[in-house]
Amino acid sequence: MKKRFIFYLLSSLLVFPLTGFAENHATILQQTNSGLIYRLAFKTPTIDTLEQNRTEKLRIRFQEQTGIFNYQNQLYPEQTTVLAVPPVDRPINVTLLNAQWRSVETKLPLQHGLPDQPINEEINTVGISGTGWMGDLRIAQIRTIPLRFFNGEWQYLTSAEIQVSWPAFQPIADNFTEQTSVSGRAVLNAEAINQFTRRRAQSTLLKRSQQTGREFVRMEVESNGIYRISGAMLTQAGVAISSLDQDQIRMYNGGGRPLPEGVTAERSQSLIEIPIIVQDGGDGQINSTDTILFFGQSVNDWEYSDELGQWVHYTNPYETKNVYWLSWDAQASAAKRFQVESASAGTTVQHGLHLHSIENDLLKIMDSGRDWYDNPLSPGDFENFEFTFINPRRSSAKIRLRMVADDVGSPNTLGLRLNNSTEQIFSFNSSSGSSDGYKVISSTIRSFQQLSTETSGSNTMQVQFKNTVGSAKTYVDWIELMIDDSLHAQGGELSFANNPDDAVRTFSASDFSSEPIVMEIS
Repeated sequence: MKKRFIFYLLSSLLVFPLTGFAENHATILQQTNSGLIYRLAFKTPTIDTLEQNRTEKLRIRFQEQTGIFNYQNQLYPEQTTVLAVPPVDRPINVTLLNAQWRSVETKLPLQHGLPDQPINEEINTVGISGTGWMGDLRIAQIRTIPLRFFNGEWQYLTSAEIQVSWPAFQPIADNFTEQTSVSGRAVLNAEAINQFTRRRAQSTLLKRSQQTGREFVRMEVESNGIYRISGAMLTQAGVAISSLDQDQIRMYNGGGRPLPEGVTAERSQSLIEIPIIVQDGGDGQINSTDTILFFGQSVNDWEYSDELGQWVHYTNPYETKNVYWLSWDAQASAAKRFQVESASAGTTVQHGLHLHSIENDLLKIMDSGRDWYDNPLSPGDFENFEFTFINPRRSSAKIRLRMVADDVGSPNTLGLRLNNSTEQIFSFNSSSGSSDGYKVISSTIRSFQQLSTETSGSNTMQVQFKNTVGSAKTYVDWIELMIDDSLHAQGGELSFANNPDDAVRTFSASDFSSEPIVMEIS
């Protein structure tokens, strides 16, 4: 049986498996309670031309681009940086401190927008595109337009220093850290998530069953990770911790998956107890500094399927939060605990199955719907995707990807290669781009393996739209790459699936800054 192991390093009251800001071209230079300064770095954009209305137009695309900005019916590239900001309704100011530009060496007009695409009346290199709330976290979206027409030519931005400021904010100190739905991948200043999360009244945490009179503490989880509950948090929630028997503390969960639609389908009639770790300091009592640790799972994530032999994505379309219940009533059975086990002699495992996934939520090609896609590829266009491996086993990579097309193509032919592998050619048919006023999207999911070109360090997977018999453009929706690689942590988390084997295995982890918490999630 394959097992999934999670190593987390706990360093704060509430710990999420953060991997840092996903857009590594953004770096914070300075940060205070009244704002921050960050630097953006842009790689050389892809520059080509296309014909619109029998006129040659310029198309410029950046790897860091997150969308397009229509100004005077010309499509400018747009990059958005998301920041956590104070949870109060106060102005946010953005200033461009320094910018480095480079000539594109052309005066051609930019490509035109679609007929129904909104046109903006003004344009600035930096500005606020919007502020709002993601759960209990207030965020600001900072728009950067890395292209300008200056001195009779187009110039693109290579780097910029941007200052974002707000009135000085000092959060109210308390012992309770509110859970937030925002992952550290989503915002640049991830370390400010807890500081800028809006606090809520805690009186609703303690619940009482109408049927049994038993008391519970209700918690909501949106991200996979190890969560820590302190005695002080329980006291603030209304729990009399001095009367708690630590041997009877239990955690329950309903799984977080959608219930089956069939009326006669089998379904769970009760909550399931999950194992926890109770750190009581050795005195058998719960006080304000003692902690309870449990592994919380998202309702929208990846899990390894023994049956399929690969990671699969799961989602609950009806919920964004997984609910956990903490109970302390005396029962005859022993409460479930994570146990420390000593391994028998065996072979030390150095490799495991790792998942690399890319979800290209950059733009949508229709006005509604949940699907977002990568930038469009015209015939001849290609896009490179970078993956970093440590010490991969050759020929172990398995790639799955979904391609979509927005118009007729019979067929659309594409090619895929990993590093210098032999190009894998595949094709699919797509139908007309519209029907009765609706946008029609055709798609295909393809799998590739035995590419035999995996290497340590940076690896480039290239997808090229070779040709089409029709007028379709293609888009990369998502990519999944599973590979047998050396065990390595990313952002404080080590997650992998064990290769099938009946032999006893020993796993080792090192280079943690303090004692890690290790949990086996099977």
